[in-house]
Amino acid sequence: GLPALRLAENWITDLGRIAVAPAPGPAANIVLVTITEETLATLPYRSPVSRLLLVEVVEKVAAAGGKGLALDILLDQPTEQEADRKLRAALHATAKKIPLVVASAGQADRLTPRQEEFLLAFTDGLAGGLVNLPTDDDDGIVRWQQLGQSTRDGRRSLGFAAALADRLAPGSVDGNENIVPLAYSREAPGKPADFTTLPAHTLELV
Repeated sequence: GLPALRLAENWITDLGRIAVAPAPGPAANIVLVTITEETLATLPYRSPVSRLLLVEVVEKVAAAGGKGLALDILLDQPTEQEADRKLRAALHATAKKIPLVVASAGQADRLTPRQEEFLLAFTDGLAGGLVNLPTDDDDGIVRWQQLGQSTRDGRRSLGFAAALADRLAPGSVDGNENIVPLAYSREAPGKPADFTTLPAHTLELV
């Protein structure tokens, strides 16, 4: 039926976009700092992620001469008071040195009013980027990135990636657009673009 045809069309379109994606070569200037199962095993608890670990990551990136930092973790609930204070201080100190964006969301993204209130207070004074991802109604796959979204009070908020791009090159993002198709890239024919990935607990060894 129609749903099957739509799924087939989506699949063919996905293959086509990947096949003609540009191949700019390895993205040596992008590093992903990840929180893996091995990282979590070094921490006293799994969730929320240790704010002291995040302090180490933020300070390490700034000290290493990073050109920008995007923290893709929602800071929407309190942990230890002193750890929270240190992270907020580290974020503000780093934001004075390099472009920095923190994850943002709201009640429309299934946060409770209490979570939203805490997040807004904790990240006050920092640039935020919306982390919700638009999915295809047919199969639930993410094929677009969000550039911007209107908030309830009429302001415009940028998507997560767009917010970092705008911090790195102010005015480079058209925040009036809501969503645009994902831009695929390849390292070589038949090989998706790759990024350097470092587990957060190994940064002290770098």
